[in-house]
Amino acid sequence: MKKMSKLVCALMLVIAMLAAVGCGGGGGSSSGGGAAADPNEGKYIAMSAEMWGIQTPVTDIYENGFTFDLSGGKVTMDADGSTAKGKYTIEGDTIKMDIDGVEMVGTIGNDLMTIDDLLGMGLKMVFAKEGTDAANPENFIPEEEKALIGDWSSESVLPIMEEEPYTSIEGLDDIHDALRVSFYEDHTCSITFFGEDLGTYDWDNSFGLNIDCDLDSVSIYPTLADDGSLSIDISTEDDYVTYNMVKD
Repeated sequence: MKKMSKLVCALMLVIAMLAAVGCGGGGGSSSGGGAAADPNEGKYIAMSAEMWGIQTPVTDIYENGFTFDLSGGKVTMDADGSTAKGKYTIEGDTIKMDIDGVEMVGTIGNDLMTIDDLLGMGLKMVFAKEGTDAANPENFIPEEEKALIGDWSSESVLPIMEEEPYTSIEGLDDIHDALRVSFYEDHTCSITFFGEDLGTYDWDNSFGLNIDCDLDSVSIYPTLADDGSLSIDISTEDDYVTYNMVKD
């Protein structure tokens, strides 16, 4: 269901862009021809996206990214490889863009640009100027995800039909070795289950924490609670167990 929602969102945005903006097009005239260089000029890269109050990685919507290149009153937009040209004006911290008849208004300053309603789709995106400190991806990691990133291991296990969790497992010297998961900033994670390396998989927290893995023998269902605690349900042919995790 989560993947289908993302796909629908992406298709809506692409359709809107192609219908309203099209591919290519003539640019507008430059403003302020002889004026000093504008510090707001440059290439702005999409760093975060939010729609319907849900934050999601930009690459989940635009696999090849989204950029605006501002120079001398002219703007070039590149959305997932499709380009269009237009013009822009800046007054104070407000930027207005007209790209093939599609108008967008945002705020700009300190190497950041925010568009609250991109292409009229209700999508809020934050862009950072290429080559500046503002474009550091770490600046755009949600606090909830910052707390998740790192190494986790099992602290206790609760088999199905049991009421109290176990803090030891027969045949295992250290219960932390039952399940180990490392979450990385690039939205991948590595999983080790009872000493066996299960591989590296994508993770996402846009619609609740999900680990995108397809294993024949093991099914993995993580839950990130509001208080930041992590539990992972693992289903095998023989059992269904909840592992309560602790950050190393």
